[in-house]
Amino acid sequence: MPPRLVVLSRERAEVYEPRRSEVCISITAPHDSPARLSPKFKSVLRLTFSDITGTARIQRPWDVLFASEHATQIIGFISRWQHVDQIVVHCMAGISRSPGVALGICELQGWSVEELERDHPLWNTWVRQELVRTGSEIAWPIIRPSADLPDQLRSPSRVWARCEVLNRPSPVPATRGLYAWFFDNVPPTVPLGDVSAHHGLKLLYVGIAPSRPTTSSTLRSRVRQHHRGNASASTLRLTLGCLLRDQLAIQLRRTGSTGRLTFGKEGEEQLSDWMATNAFVCWVEHPEPWRVAREVIATLRPPLNLGENEGHPFCAQLSALTSEMKKKAREA
Repeated sequence: MPPRLVVLSRERAEVYEPRRSEVCISITAPHDSPARLSPKFKSVLRLTFSDITGTARIQRPWDVLFASEHATQIIGFISRWQHVDQIVVHCMAGISRSPGVALGICELQGWSVEELERDHPLWNTWVRQELVRTGSEIAWPIIRPSADLPDQLRSPSRVWARCEVLNRPSPVPATRGLYAWFFDNVPPTVPLGDVSAHHGLKLLYVGIAPSRPTTSSTLRSRVRQHHRGNASASTLRLTLGCLLRDQLAIQLRRTGSTGRLTFGKEGEEQLSDWMATNAFVCWVEHPEPWRVAREVIATLRPPLNLGENEGHPFCAQLSALTSEMKKKAREA
């Protein structure tokens, strides 16, 4: 039995509590804050576009027309979650954009549209037809972890800065998946020969959340931990700090009663400030990221990864550097 499509307004979506296996497509307008949705959703796809019905309707400079990239994200999302009990789709009023998306999904999947058309007669015709047009031109489903995940990470629709990630509500979904870190200024000695670039930013690190099925970390918790945690809990912060030790004048040391190795309060703050200026992140949701991590890392070859990256020529050098700094910190 196909999942049920439920169309809601933003107001109703923000008080809605899933009772079964449910996912949500959250649609907001440009400049609107993300909707505050229940953590009980198995996954949330957040999209931003205006409620307009074609290029002739664009009147304001901040208008964003629903386009093929939005449709592709929806199709990929539904491909991963087509076996859930219910798909909730919301926009501001629940009258135009969200019914257009819901009807496009049904049309592509061959599910019945009569009830949705009757209950939501003012659906956005452009959104529906563009979703169907895009879906008809690509293979279904389009999400093939072995092939598509690296492309989604190396060419994201956008990347997010520290201030956005740490905002409340956070745009990072509280679900499983993979994330990629892009950098403006690159730490010294990092080789860039085969590094992927996106609008001038360099892809240097790929992570997963959780690392195994028995842990409860999510994309949101892990990305936020990299930004505001310390080197003892973040391999990314550890490697960055070791590479930037001279530039930032920081040193790995024992801290706290447990003797954890961090860069100390001031050093971690300096590292966070550097990341706020230079580090940007994107993510892709995936139900079992630990199963695809090695293949994705082997394809993207991010130089700051230590695990699953033994074949990279910089891995041994970086591992030796971090081991040396750990040893000095323990002996101090």
